[in-house]
Amino acid sequence: MFSFIYWWLFSVLLILWLVLFGMFLYALASFFYRLKKLSKPPVRTENSDSGVLVMKPAHQGIRHDATDPLNRARDRRIFVQ
Repeated sequence: MFSFIYWWLFSVLLILWLVLFGMFLYALASFFYRLKKLSKPPVRTENSDSGVLVMKPAHQGIRHDATDPLNRARDRRIFVQ
């Protein structure tokens, strides 16, 4: 009779100890994970959209100044001689 109670008490205490030890290990691991995450500088390219295509510039090609219509004052200058 006593041996059954001891085994039951031992098993309950063992399960309780394992649960508490597991909770302790989880808390410790999450602490070190957060500490490691805070010590690294953030990577800015991590959140970039991979669906955005990037074109390489043309090295040899016809160039067009798109801001030329805004420079009308340059064409209307009067030079004093």
